[in-house]
Amino acid sequence: MNDKTRSFFGDIEDSCNLPIVKYPWLFIIVPVMAFLALRHSFDLALWGDDFLAIFINESNYGEFDIKNYFHPYGGTFLVMYPLGKLFSLQSFPYYLISFILKVLASISIYFFALGVSRKRLAGMVASLLFSVGFVGLDTTNWTLKMNAYVGIIFLSAFVYISFLSKRKESLKIYLLAIVFFLLALFIAISRMHGFLIFFLMEIRWLVRKLEKKTVMFYLSRILLLGISIYFLKALGCFYHTSANIERFKHGYLLAHDLFDQGNYDFFLYPFSTLGNIILPDAYYGKIWQFINSSVSWKPFYKNAAFSGVLWLIFNLAFGLNLFSRKGKIICLPVLTASSIWTLMLIFVFLFGSANISQFAYIGPTLLAGYFIILGSWLFFLFRKSETNFSDSAIFLTCFVILFFLTPQLVSPQMSIWSSHRYLTFSFAGFAVFLGCLASFSVSELTTFNQNKSKFFRIVKLSSF
Repeated sequence: MNDKTRSFFGDIEDSCNLPIVKYPWLFIIVPVMAFLALRHSFDLALWGDDFLAIFINESNYGEFDIKNYFHPYGGTFLVMYPLGKLFSLQSFPYYLISFILKVLASISIYFFALGVSRKRLAGMVASLLFSVGFVGLDTTNWTLKMNAYVGIIFLSAFVYISFLSKRKESLKIYLLAIVFFLLALFIAISRMHGFLIFFLMEIRWLVRKLEKKTVMFYLSRILLLGISIYFLKALGCFYHTSANIERFKHGYLLAHDLFDQGNYDFFLYPFSTLGNIILPDAYYGKIWQFINSSVSWKPFYKNAAFSGVLWLIFNLAFGLNLFSRKGKIICLPVLTASSIWTLMLIFVFLFGSANISQFAYIGPTLLAGYFIILGSWLFFLFRKSETNFSDSAIFLTCFVILFFLTPQLVSPQMSIWSSHRYLTFSFAGFAVFLGCLASFSVSELTTFNQNKSKFFRIVKLSSF
């Protein structure tokens, strides 16, 4: 191995600092927690399109024809067909492998968060959250979709190495990241709807520092991303452009029909879907049952009271986490924006069409707005003083939204429920967002306590 090659892989190895040495618990606790959450999935049977994926290859092209894999569901067949050859119709091995892939994806998210935030605590929190999360559970319970976990593993590697390349300003390292980007797209292209976020972040970094060397570096990265996508499209891995246009046209016509019928729910569906990522939808029903059994108010007053409680919890939590940093400068804009969002929704439900459901949307819709307010404000607040955290906040906020937005636009007639497979990647981003926020909050509280300790020491010395 020559010096250049050794230096290239040395940079990556030194930066990884693999947790298996310092944090072996990650490889113990994550599988245990995931098993406790998913143990009942081992009792499930194969069903529906599982059989299609196992047998379709031979019926379409022949057993070993490479055309089986270069289409939008090629990654699915690449995972399922070999399993069909090994295990036929025995369901347990499929669910066991799905569980193992879920565990590996959870561990890989440690590196996703580490790359974005450079904080190990963020990685630990994100990894544990994803391992036990209910959101996107279809990916586990429907073995046909387990390839999404493989996609998350490759995507986590891409994000980690991409951010490492940015910090070291090395295109050589970024070439390795592109390999993982290609693999993530290929294996889970039907779930990689949000890859636009990576172009947006490259543009964000490019315009931050308009110097010749920096511009060329980020333009090269954008070009490599574009070439990767074009390469897979040329191989037939994407839907044809005309098919994509038809899908969006169909979504537009559905939305137009809903509007003409006076059914305005679909305006709230994207927010409701985002809220279902933040808090699984099953909880909203339980909360509503509790409210109904506790008070006998009219539905509007129940919703208004619930909105006020959510608003209070959000602002208290935000203030307690970050109040130590800049006091009112931090809290007042968030307080104002969240108040406007809450009041606006209350009035929408008060004066809106009778076709707009009440509690089914107000809970998740409120949470969605609060999430966007929080992510956006963290970006603007720390864009100069804490640029890495600022970038993480806006990157992850957009990541969560963009990875479910395409299915939402194609099917505007529904809110995507929490366990739906379309939300698996978005939930990975949300877990990392919470991990980064937890890590930053702990850091802020530690700084606050240190400053408070210094203050009391100064007071004590001055008293002598």
